[in-house]
Amino acid sequence: MFSGSCRRTCAGIFLLAGGAWAAPPSAAAAALPDSAIQAEPTITELAAEREWRALLHAPDAKPRIRDPGFLLSSPNFSPEAELTATLQAFSTDSSETDAATRLRDICRFPARYEWLAQRTSAVRSDVDPVKDCPGIGEFFARAPADEISLVYASENLVSASSMMGHVMLELGGAAANGDRAEHAISFFTTVNARNVLWSAAASLTTGTRGFYTLSPYRERENDYLQREQRSVWTYRVSLDAAERRRVQLHLYELRRTTLTYFFDIHNCATFTADILAVAEPAMSDNTAPWMSPLDMIKNAVRLGRVDRYRLLPTAPWAMRMYDSQLSRARSTQIVRALRRGESIAPAPDAPLRERLLELLYQEALLKRLSDGTGVDSPTAASQLQSVQAQIAPLARTVDIDITQYKNPSATPQDAQWEVGSSHRRSSGAALSLRVLPAGRRLLDDQRQSFSTSELRIGETTVSTSLKTGAVFLDEFALYSVTSLLPLNPLGEGVSWRFALGYQNQFWRSDERTSFLGFSGGIGRTLALGDTVDSFALIGAGLGLRDSRPTAYPDLEIGLIGKWPGANRTILRYQVASDCCAGPDAIQRVGIEHLSPITRSLAVSLDAKREWSSVNGRTTVYLGLRRYF
Repeated sequence: MFSGSCRRTCAGIFLLAGGAWAAPPSAAAAALPDSAIQAEPTITELAAEREWRALLHAPDAKPRIRDPGFLLSSPNFSPEAELTATLQAFSTDSSETDAATRLRDICRFPARYEWLAQRTSAVRSDVDPVKDCPGIGEFFARAPADEISLVYASENLVSASSMMGHVMLELGGAAANGDRAEHAISFFTTVNARNVLWSAAASLTTGTRGFYTLSPYRERENDYLQREQRSVWTYRVSLDAAERRRVQLHLYELRRTTLTYFFDIHNCATFTADILAVAEPAMSDNTAPWMSPLDMIKNAVRLGRVDRYRLLPTAPWAMRMYDSQLSRARSTQIVRALRRGESIAPAPDAPLRERLLELLYQEALLKRLSDGTGVDSPTAASQLQSVQAQIAPLARTVDIDITQYKNPSATPQDAQWEVGSSHRRSSGAALSLRVLPAGRRLLDDQRQSFSTSELRIGETTVSTSLKTGAVFLDEFALYSVTSLLPLNPLGEGVSWRFALGYQNQFWRSDERTSFLGFSGGIGRTLALGDTVDSFALIGAGLGLRDSRPTAYPDLEIGLIGKWPGANRTILRYQVASDCCAGPDAIQRVGIEHLSPITRSLAVSLDAKREWSSVNGRTTVYLGLRRYF
């Protein structure tokens, strides 16, 4: 665990656009023998190198940035054409006019210049961009990068732009005046609050305007922790001085680039990966259809590029964490005392670590209570100061590392496919293929989270009947999210679900009816113990059933079992009634279970009974799930 609480300066907020970089020239190149110089790579070979493509944000030779100001070969881009144009811009000429133009181009693309000066004798290394380009020198002085870290802000399921979390870079170091300077480098888009669906559709199709900002880091961090109530994990990236220089040069290089944001192919994760790929090309590798913020973090950890961790939890997160470390009786005793405005003495002969845990738990509770929950704020605020005064001396002698507790980098991959077979007495057996390009399902491994949640974006299920040979779309979840967060120790918390898409449903006397629309619900989840949660949601659906308008209320209750080894079980009962077709209720009861085989494979089992007053069906399903 490390911290960064030092004095700092900031360079203000700048709208930039783009990201990646290159290394300084090596003096060893001048001493190469003639045979080595003759063996230097050709233009075709240079253009194929991953470092060059990373500088262009084109790991697969297709540029993610199409601004003509960034691509000299636009609109006829290729890595080789861009290399040829760049070499021409950096070529040496004796005239004063061409020399000035060359220096201007070098100062525009300093990362490309230093990388090419190392790789080919066609580019003379007679310019030091940091010394010879005033803007670059100023940028290096005001935004130093003695340390570079990946910062992950936890997901916000109610925000279309942050439903899978957000990743950005933190630059830190000693500024020219000797103070500590810390800056956040972030890429994002804005969402039209009055038309969220349009914004989501645009980010998947035409793209939306992307913003790349350099801003004071502590302001961004506090914004996540306080205003958005999102915990922040920091992963320091292991980079040498030359690699950090490449980062800075490339950040400057992209200061005027126009960016377009795409949810799937050009988001905060791919953008950040492209920046770090200049130092480590494998940073941009990804096996899933698109890269999520957690994929970016896990990739850095997998490559051994993370050497330190830090976690800054929100008060609600810390409250749940410390509550789980104490006995149920003790945590209940602490909560009751604090809610009455009473102080509580440490347990007799308690070890120092346990005393510190209790104090940290009280601190988290009092931060929430001082907001006005349960007791008057002044009393809670006064108690908070007293508790924090007791924490300080203990924290100097007892080390409690929370960085690996519920660590996002330990989560499974968030893309999956599943093949399975279902059987019904009425219609026989069917085979199905389900693909989830981004997200997770309720039964997936969620040991790194306090809640059970589901996020399905673009999930598609296609089935075929072995009896008739018919192939049909079983379900398309454009956007489906569920959050079953147990009540916290203060009795707070709301569970909810929302889904938009198409699915085949059992309804009244029909074996399969199509439903296109949305449904939602709200309720509560209660932790019955360490391994079982119960939930209840009341909601409704609205849409088209077989092309006819329909609306229905529904009620769902269930139990979630969280067993050792990421085995999970859900038992649920649901009842719904079609308001447009009479009062007949449709009921369903089922059990679902998931058992992991390996980290990337799992077996799923689903059995359910659905019935109305005139018909019923039983379905048994067995599937093999693959995470990637």
